[in-house]
Amino acid sequence: MKLLRLTLACLLLLSPCILLTTASAESNLSLEWQRNSGFALNSGINGQWTITANPTGNNTAYIEFYLDDKLELTDTQAPYGWSFNTDSYPQGEHTIKAVAYTLTGETTVVSDQRSFVGFPYISIVGVLLFASIVFAFALLFTWHTIRKKAMARRIKSKNSQCY
Repeated sequence: MKLLRLTLACLLLLSPCILLTTASAESNLSLEWQRNSGFALNSGINGQWTITANPTGNNTAYIEFYLDDKLELTDTQAPYGWSFNTDSYPQGEHTIKAVAYTLTGETTVVSDQRSFVGFPYISIVGVLLFASIVFAFALLFTWHTIRKKAMARRIKSKNSQCY
């Protein structure tokens, strides 16, 4: 019975330490995406981007940035960030992962999915085509209006010559 009480007392005394270790091992890490140039549409991105990893707490030693499980950069100073251009990588779905290492050796991982897409030439062609059609209709309307006024003047001048 004494052994059982002693075991329970030890567990009660050690449980806060266990909970603290678990909580610090599960510290939060978030990724912030900043577009330097290019565009984003849903999860599709193109151009120059900077990803900033924001760890909670100030015991982060360094953060590693991965693209499809390939180490791209190790940053040792806050703010922890990685700049890249999607043109340097193949188009398609990619996993970007940040791994934060604390001074005590614990790690926290966060990942995000993005699709690297090409430049949207089709949408530019569509906009130019639409603008050309609108311009053509504006020209046609202007020509028709000028012609109508000119015809009205001719008729008015012919009528005034007849009298």
